[in-house]
Amino acid sequence: MTEQEIQAAVRETIKRAVVDPSFRELALRDGNAAINKASKKPLPSGVSIQFVDNTGKSTKTVVLPDFVGTSGTLSEHELETVAGGCLITGVQ
Repeated sequence: MTEQEIQAAVRETIKRAVVDPSFRELALRDGNAAINKASKKPLPSGVSIQFVDNTGKSTKTVVLPDFVGTSGTLSEHELETVAGGCLITGVQ
């Protein structure tokens, strides 16, 4: 599974977890099992995914994208990787 496929599987897992309470519990309990259920391909060995429930918390967890270096310029591939956007819910 490539990095892009992992990201797609994470997105699919999140989509399911926001509408299916039992799948959400699976994702919170065992992220890899949820990813494998949502994806056609298994995660590579050594890769571990952890989901965190931010519901009702005043402190929200935000994960930064991977560090891309200090060259000052991003390649087209790097721009595509980090330009995925962000969904923040529950902020007032």
